[in-house]
Amino acid sequence: MIETMKTLGELVKRQRENQNITLGRLQEELGINKGVISKIENGDTKRPEFKTIFTIADALSIPHEKIIDKYVEVENRPEVLHELLVKTITITDDIKLIKKIALLYIESDKHETEDALSSLYSYTKTVENKEIRLTLYIQIAEYARLRGIPPFIAKGLVESYFIHFQDITRDKKTYAEGKEIIHYMDFLPNETQREFYFKMCRQAFALKEYEEAIELTQCGLSISGKTSELETRAYGTMINAYYFLEKYEDVEKHLPKFEQLDYFDNVKEVIQVLRANIKAKQKEYDTAISILKQCYMTVTDKQKIHIINDLLDIYMELNRIEDIQQIVQTENEFLPTEPVEHHYEGMGKYYVTKGNFKMKHGNVNEAIHCYSEGLKAYIYIQRYEEALSIYAQIISSCVENNYELNAPQLQQINEAAKMIKNK
Repeated sequence: MIETMKTLGELVKRQRENQNITLGRLQEELGINKGVISKIENGDTKRPEFKTIFTIADALSIPHEKIIDKYVEVENRPEVLHELLVKTITITDDIKLIKKIALLYIESDKHETEDALSSLYSYTKTVENKEIRLTLYIQIAEYARLRGIPPFIAKGLVESYFIHFQDITRDKKTYAEGKEIIHYMDFLPNETQREFYFKMCRQAFALKEYEEAIELTQCGLSISGKTSELETRAYGTMINAYYFLEKYEDVEKHLPKFEQLDYFDNVKEVIQVLRANIKAKQKEYDTAISILKQCYMTVTDKQKIHIINDLLDIYMELNRIEDIQQIVQTENEFLPTEPVEHHYEGMGKYYVTKGNFKMKHGNVNEAIHCYSEGLKAYIYIQRYEEALSIYAQIISSCVENNYELNAPQLQQINEAAKMIKNK
């Protein structure tokens, strides 16, 4: 088998013999002297020219990555290893091979380690495949840590964090990884530090670490830099954190500046929603409802679910049954048909509220269905605390109402229970 061959020459020779192809026939087909091929097979030529060896590989149906895997075992010239790394990334997503070549490139004694890390870091920024880019950044950070080179520990870790940040389903793990990076802030440019702090604050908020969200935002704001949409969103996150901590004076204090940071379309609506929610906390319900209804008419579709949840909170508090029923009857207007990650928290909350309403009015089957949908949404974004609460709510509702789950419902909550248990 090809995989058992130890050297490049053995690989070529075994494949040629397996196909009953003579050296003479290969010379005739490829125009490559059989003496050249023979020297490769016998190991006399350990590093043949790329054009030659890949031409032979194509004729013998040997995957290029197999050739590269054997070639790098006898190669330590940085420029050649870099060329092989680039070629490998263009032809395969074999992470194991890519890591092997990247490590050999860094370890080559033909260049300084910091130069190697710098070159690999610069190249990695150009790689389109996210998984491969992440692999290389992690490789850079791990090797830099091994050799005690803090600037590249910082660079590798922060770039890995930025990639992981895009995956909301691993927020808790990414946030924990991000905390390590704080120790390396001094080795990063100001703009990178600001981006990091502003993204970390949003994760802290999502994880209900409101005090930390405020602190992280303030760290980012303390670093000089160009105002951006990311800063605006982080500032809004900080204000929301103050709101959830019931520090309404701080909310009001920061709203004017937030309004000046007009870097995305619905800043004014976000501010109005905040003010409406404060009015609701102060039991000025009519004012809050009026503001929320106006905002609902102007925000983008992706924001509608959040305003609906705010309205439902008020209607449930006031037991305004007709208003709740009207919202439920028109849910196709605000529930996303093709949800993306940032929709799921809002969907989870909506389904739980709807379920509570249905349960209160004796519609047990519909309530359980809603709880199941909410459970599914929270599980998707790995919000296990909320998911566990819904799971318990489903069980207690079944017991109290002598309700027997149907097969699909039972399967869904059993799957959810396993995921919660293994979190």
